[in-house]
Amino acid sequence: QTFTKFFVRRHPFERLVSAYINKFEDPFMYYYIDTLAKTIIISNYLENYPRKKETFERDFKHLPTSQKQEILKQIKRLDSAQDNFNITFTEFVNYVTSSMDNIDALDIHWKPVSRICKPCAVRYDVVIEHDNHSEESQILVDYLQTNKPNNNPLYFEPYPRVSTRDKCNRYFTRLSKGLRQKLYELYRDDFLLFGYECNIESESSACDGV
Repeated sequence: QTFTKFFVRRHPFERLVSAYINKFEDPFMYYYIDTLAKTIIISNYLENYPRKKETFERDFKHLPTSQKQEILKQIKRLDSAQDNFNITFTEFVNYVTSSMDNIDALDIHWKPVSRICKPCAVRYDVVIEHDNHSEESQILVDYLQTNKPNNNPLYFEPYPRVSTRDKCNRYFTRLSKGLRQKLYELYRDDFLLFGYECNIESESSACDGV
């Protein structure tokens, strides 16, 4: 009760696209490229591909020759690629939605926010809109500093309003309706809890909504 609790509200699909761009299109994100890139690509070609490196190395020799050849082919593709290792957005989405039976194991950057912030268990005092996060965060900071002596007040550097909604829609044109439906099922609670709409019928406006 002595803490002011807040979280940032963002369209689930926009957050997903932002995570993909940041983690897999940025050539300097070595951690994600090194730890997930090969798994994401290969898992799109092999059913039940072992997710853990130690399991894969142990079981590789027991795989059928055709699967071994496909694995080596995709590894060669990775080794010759640049930037995002040719991980397409569709491959990324296939990988994310393949974890529907173990959502809590998803990386925090694309795990549903409802599984991270527990809005049904925690009574939040403030909800910040991502599109206006700079202005709204400053309002929150000003409020927290009200009637409190502070010689070094906190403030946010001016930051332009940035919405990736249009970019999000462009990425979603690459997905089939079936994949858009799977994503909606994955993030259903986020859509319902945070008041966003989802237009999975449209290829060009899936990320639109209140």
